[in-house]
Amino acid sequence: MDEFHDPKSNSNSAGAAQDPDSITRHHPPATSPFRHVPIRVVVFSAILLPVVLMPYLLTVRRTLMLRRKVDELQKTAHALRQELDTTLAKLSARKTEAQDMKATLTNVVMDTAAVQHRVADLVAENNASRRDFDMLVGESQHSRAQRAALKALGSSLADVAAFMHEMELQIGIQPLSTDAQRRVDRLRIAALRLQNLGTPRQPTSDAAHPGATPAGEKNT
Repeated sequence: MDEFHDPKSNSNSAGAAQDPDSITRHHPPATSPFRHVPIRVVVFSAILLPVVLMPYLLTVRRTLMLRRKVDELQKTAHALRQELDTTLAKLSARKTEAQDMKATLTNVVMDTAAVQHRVADLVAENNASRRDFDMLVGESQHSRAQRAALKALGSSLADVAAFMHEMELQIGIQPLSTDAQRRVDRLRIAALRLQNLGTPRQPTSDAAHPGATPAGEKNT
């Protein structure tokens, strides 16, 4: 059995061994499953990559915008800080000026109070001086009235003494006694003194000569 061979099969086997290209044309090699992997990756990447990168790009863009806003806010905050420092410096200067003005105003108020007290004292002194002046004026008027009354009384007494002396001469009565003559002389002297009290004192020649006799006493 082993030695029996089919001539067709032998011829086919020989032909297969003799012509390998014909074998390749009639029986192509099987395709590998890894041949389509790069295409799938490219397609998957083309579809998935934009979906994945879009949020990232949006996040980056938003981050950049936020960074710009933060930078602007920092610049604004820096400008506001500088302005605040300037304002605080001005306020400090104004506060110092206000304190100086307050101190000056306090001094002015104290000086004004002192001046008011001084004015009140001067007014009180003026009122006291006016009262004293009014009192002096009243006393002066009273003294004038008294001097006028004394002068009038002296004139009256002098007239009485002169009348008595004239009557003595006209009637020719006996000379008066020594006592009566002394009384008449005293009346004349009193009248002269009253007249002198009624007039202001002025330096006269009689004051320089104390021994001179008054004019009213010559007829005694």
